[in-house]
Amino acid sequence: MHPRYFRYQLAQTALEIAAVGEVHFDLEGELFSLFRVQDAVCPHSILLEIHLLQHSVLETDIRMLTSEHRLYAIPGAWIDIAGDYWVGFFNEQAKRFILFVENRIMLSPAYEAALLLIFRHITKERGTFFHGAGLQIEKRCHLFLAPSGTGKTTLSMSAQERGLPVLSDEMVFVTKKENHFVACSSPFGRITSGPLEVPLGGIFFLKQGSTTRFSRVNPSQALARAWQDSYYRDTVLDLFNQKVRFKNRIVTPAERLKVFNLWQELFSTIPCFEMEFPIDFDDWHKLAELVENA
Repeated sequence: MHPRYFRYQLAQTALEIAAVGEVHFDLEGELFSLFRVQDAVCPHSILLEIHLLQHSVLETDIRMLTSEHRLYAIPGAWIDIAGDYWVGFFNEQAKRFILFVENRIMLSPAYEAALLLIFRHITKERGTFFHGAGLQIEKRCHLFLAPSGTGKTTLSMSAQERGLPVLSDEMVFVTKKENHFVACSSPFGRITSGPLEVPLGGIFFLKQGSTTRFSRVNPSQALARAWQDSYYRDTVLDLFNQKVRFKNRIVTPAERLKVFNLWQELFSTIPCFEMEFPIDFDDWHKLAELVENA
């Protein structure tokens, strides 16, 4: 069976997937379609194998799948992830992803979940993801950090209703370009305005309240707070009506040190604030003025 090829672009990183096995299904997720490109633009490629199971994923013996597909014979470590109706194995060194799906109905959401993991790993050499919402206000992206369920999506929907571009309501990629930091869109989450790359303006730690209040957070406190809340803890996203967990700490000590050094420079450069806001917050220009005068 001949493979089908799918190409994506995220944060200046291109991904080409050769899908083999079960390929006769719709791979055009609403969010991911915004990041599709027509031409191959870089050498990055992932071999994605998709297999339909004849039984429930809950009954799957992981050791049996590992042995049956000889995963132990392929160089590099395998990372396993699972949803309610699928289980996948990703080998970054071999650039290979094997996806097992319980039924055809779940093929598209399982494929999208696989893309999330692949995107996460191929970009880690170029920058870092933050568990937060990214909103473009007056030519700059402001990053809003908060645990799940504490206002990121609500804030993003409010901004979108007023015509402000949303990089993502859940995860934003930040990288250093020349001598400044830029934020890039990602298809993680439920809301995005598509591929955007915007200079980073300010970082806000969200806290819901009855009125709007801002207080400055010094760089060392901001770094410690973000490292604990946005990096050290695993990120759990509510995607495609499933809970998907991303293990942030699946990195080597050298990779962790590289991320920490990048964050240290970032929080020493970008102004940080705690932002208490009501559910009907709408004072977007005040955010821009606050950062501009910091």
